[in-house]
Amino acid sequence: MAAATMLTLFEEGIDIMFQRIRDSFKREEQIIAKAKDEVYKEVAEWDRRRKQAESRGEQFTEPPPAPPEKPSKK
Repeated sequence: MAAATMLTLFEEGIDIMFQRIRDSFKREEQIIAKAKDEVYKEVAEWDRRRKQAESRGEQFTEPPPAPPEKPSKK
C-alpha cells in the first residue's frame, strides 16, 4: 500500500513538473512573438517616415532602427 501511494505521488509530481515546463515554454514563445511584433512595427514606422520624406523630396538621414540586442546569459 505504501509503495502504491509513493508511486502515485511520484507520478503526480512528474506531471506537475512537465506542466510547468510546458507553461514556461509557452510564456517564452509569447514573449518572443511580442518582441518580434514590436521590432516589425518599429521598422515599418521608420520606413513610413522615409517614404514620406522621399515623396516630399526631402533628404532622409535617420538611420534604420538597430537590431535588438540579445540578452546576455550570465
